[in-house]
Amino acid sequence: MEIDDHYKFIIGDDVEESITKNKPIDKLKKYIIFFDKVEQKFQHQPEVYRKVINTIKECKDKKNLSKVYSQILKLIQNEPELINEFNGLFPEKFLNEYKNIMENERYKQFDKELDALICSQ
Repeated sequence: MEIDDHYKFIIGDDVEESITKNKPIDKLKKYIIFFDKVEQKFQHQPEVYRKVINTIKECKDKKNLSKVYSQILKLIQNEPELINEFNGLFPEKFLNEYKNIMENERYKQFDKELDALICSQ
């Protein structure tokens, strides 16, 4: 079984070895299912699928994981089923940390807007 490069880099270099040794590859299956669903859902908008794939490729070093996560959420924002599927690809700890960061950012933005409103009066 040959695995596309965009799956390999996400799952890791040991994908081929896992397949040949018949080890469980649940993580790979989850990514393939997600990518397939995105491709099907946006079959009339292939640029969305390409953007998802290209955005995922950007997170090779995992330093920009939050950025990649938020960019993909924006691309699939009107598709709750895809969002649930996408969230299933991340550890619970990451999702909780991301949620906390976003709530903190929203609070900061609200605080700035409130200050601007008060100062303008």
